[in-house]
Amino acid sequence: MTRRSVFVPRPYYPYFEEIEVEYHAFNGMAKSQKRKSQISLHDNFTARYPERKVLEISGASLVPLGMKLSAMNLRKAVDGKVTTAEAVFQSGRIFSPYPGSPHKRGPYLEYLYAEPHKAKTEIRKMAGDWHSYDYVIGDRHFYAPPFHISLYYDWVYLSALLEDQNRALREELLQSGYNAFTDLATRSLNCQARTVAMFLGLCEAGVQDRAADPDQYLELFRCSADGKALPGAYEKVQRLRSDGSGVVLLSPVVRETVRPEDTERKYRKYYSHISNRKTDDGFARPSPYDIDLSVIRRTGSAVDRKGAVQFLFAAGETAGVRIPAELIPEKQREAFKETVVLVKEETGMKVLPEELGEKTVWPLLNEEHGDIIEQICTQIRS
Repeated sequence: MTRRSVFVPRPYYPYFEEIEVEYHAFNGMAKSQKRKSQISLHDNFTARYPERKVLEISGASLVPLGMKLSAMNLRKAVDGKVTTAEAVFQSGRIFSPYPGSPHKRGPYLEYLYAEPHKAKTEIRKMAGDWHSYDYVIGDRHFYAPPFHISLYYDWVYLSALLEDQNRALREELLQSGYNAFTDLATRSLNCQARTVAMFLGLCEAGVQDRAADPDQYLELFRCSADGKALPGAYEKVQRLRSDGSGVVLLSPVVRETVRPEDTERKYRKYYSHISNRKTDDGFARPSPYDIDLSVIRRTGSAVDRKGAVQFLFAAGETAGVRIPAELIPEKQREAFKETVVLVKEETGMKVLPEELGEKTVWPLLNEEHGDIIEQICTQIRS
């Protein structure tokens, strides 16, 4: 049985809780398989915690916000130049065969502004099977104490998220309603999903701005500058196993209750239209959603070809329905621009007319959107 962690924010030290969840892992390198695993993990977690809204933080996330929050994409400024949080972390690693060893490899500061995937791959090759126990950025050293093993990684990520250039992304996260996070892309002790949970925990406690300053950050996480524990450092933290094989959790394991066939069925119904390919901006976009638009309500305009319906969401309250202009006969386009389809009032959402042919980003659809699609189709066909 496969187990992975779900991280939830807490407004007190260490500002997160780690919950281990059983789920069915779908094997394979295709994004579709990774997304099925993601759905299985999330559904098994929410079966136990239905009040939680889960977000995958990785390049395989079903939600664009989760992709943007990946350390590979999160922008971080160093010495007036912009790089990524991942490149900052990787280039600052100092590797040793064991803690306290005089033998060192790194840091590899020549990769500070490198493409993040390249920095990660090349530095791991040079490090071999050694591990990083301390880190450097500028003239400051960070250490990996046993009570906060991801001390440096978390600071790099948190300080990046708090920078002005990431203000819009930060606000999007705060307003999204997500309050549980996963990262199926990694099994390492440094985990971006945990750090995002920590950020929201810091926000709930009202101390998030202190995390931007290294000295105040160390105080928040009860650590001295040399990596030693301050009073209370071991309170409610996940501890490393003595053999270094992982972390001893404080929370009970959530048992698997969602069957693999249920996950397959859900994926086919709501996500099978999503392409496995990436576009230039790094976000997966859905292929045309197969909806019969033979009748457009109120205008009587006929669209005989099957087309794509595009949803544009603003604050989770409104949605625009867009049909690509090329799918609508030219003589009917003006009439269609005036079409407004009202979705059932209890959904709290309206379908707004949009300018045809305007270039926009296609958001990914999820199960909530699927229900809205059904209602819209009902309105269109009535």
